Amino acid sequence: MTLERLRLKWIELRFLTYFLISIQVRWVWFTWLRLRGQGDRVPELVYQASVGWSHQVFSLLGCRVEVTGAEHIPAQGPMVVMSNHQSRFDIPLLSGYFGRPLGFAAKRELYRLPGLSYWMKELGCIPIDRKRAEDSGRAFEAGGERLVREKRWIIIFPEGTRSRDPQGEIQAFKRGSLRLAESQGIPVIPVSLDGTRLLDDPRAVVATPPGERVIRIKVGAPVAVPKGLSAPQRRDLVESLRDTIVSNRESIRVHWRYLD
Repeated sequence: MTLERLRLKWIELRFLTYFLISIQVRWVWFTWLRLRGQGDRVPELVYQASVGWSHQVFSLLGCRVEVTGAEHIPAQGPMVVMSNHQSRFDIPLLSGYFGRPLGFAAKRELYRLPGLSYWMKELGCIPIDRKRAEDSGRAFEAGGERLVREKRWIIIFPEGTRSRDPQGEIQAFKRGSLRLAESQGIPVIPVSLDGTRLLDDPRAVVATPPGERVIRIKVGAPVAVPKGLSAPQRRDLVESLRDTIVSNRESIRVHWRYLD
């Protein structure tokens, strides 16, 4: 393992420790606010904390984040954000640089982690059991109702897992990736990102100085998702969204330096 890779691991460990301690402090603070009848302040404070943590992470990693297409982000209303998935850094990236509070559909196992489970609930995340499709379906339906009721936003990674391709090629989208949006007729915003994959590549990290490690996000225009789609309509819409995300990702492709 290279010295730079060890340094990045140390940054991750240091931030994780700070994150977990910070959550405990905020739990006490938010509980106090709710007891005083000021619970309506909590969502904005959760968002501010998420942005602060995200910017700190990418600053420590020596990354410069560039966002285009922000004008497509609506000012209000519930929304499903559909993005390609390259790295474990994608969620903190979108949490801090998208411009709106975001929860995410997360595997149920993450809810067993102390501190993290509390924060995920504050964000309005949706627990997903990958082994039990029926339970996941009910979770999406309940999550869709909450999105509409509370006008929340949720990130979905329709590939189902991170792309393992070194070039970040986008995998096929899962058939159920529209289920959350379709359950309540919630629009989808297609988002493309590139660059986070390179944080897992020791050659690129070592060869590219901090400040030159660019990560890019491109936001597409919202796409309406009607309720009650037929199977062919659903398939075509999923493919159209994937085509948009692939095309936009190509337009923002990131190139870091590499060691020979």
